Amino acid sequence: MIVLGIGSAMAQPGGQRSTPEERLKREMDQLKEALSLTADQVTKITPIVKEANEKQSAEFRKMRESGGQPDFAKMQEQRTKMQAEVDGKINALISKDQQGKLKAFREQQKKEREERMRNRQ
Repeated sequence: MIVLGIGSAMAQPGGQRSTPEERLKREMDQLKEALSLTADQVTKITPIVKEANEKQSAEFRKMRESGGQPDFAKMQEQRTKMQAEVDGKINALISKDQQGKLKAFREQQKKEREERMRNRQ
């Protein structure tokens, strides 16, 4: 799913796009549950995720507005790079056990993303 967001603008039922605030809340809720984050960790991680989401949205918007067909491979490459940066910052704030949970969470997100992409074709 999201994306720490680094989540991209995900369509909601009915074709509506979620707002940046909704995406941030959804992602933080998922991280909180998957990693068993403390309130202090949520407070420290939320701005990291918010900044990354804003940066990713701006980058993707720039790619889409450049004209022509969007380069989905480049967008995926950019998303992967940003995700690694975010996860590095998050890993500095969480325990070793939570780091393992984050890795498993990201792997699950990747599988879900790949499944959604297959279903689009």
